[in-house]
Amino acid sequence: MVEIVSAAKATVRAWVAQYWPKRAKARDVARQYRAMFESCPDAVADLLTFGCFYDSTIGDTPDATLINTGKRELALHLISMSRITPADLRHLQERTERTDHE
Repeated sequence: MVEIVSAAKATVRAWVAQYWPKRAKARDVARQYRAMFESCPDAVADLLTFGCFYDSTIGDTPDATLINTGKRELALHLISMSRITPADLRHLQERTERTDHE
């Protein structure tokens, strides 16, 4: 299972390296991610929830686990590009929990 997850991470990293070769473009995208976080925190909270950031990635089948791992990689990428802090994450999780209970 560890080999499968490692292979999935390598695939994601290769994809990012291939499609984001220019650091300047990455910085522009990072600024846009940060702007999205600041203007639409509910959307970011939803993306993190969808991305299995707060939950386990273990699924019913190996394929489901790999899909959830890919979603988690997306959530981690969003966090790193947006420079979201642990305090921001707690705030986003609280927003998600409040909307789940309403």
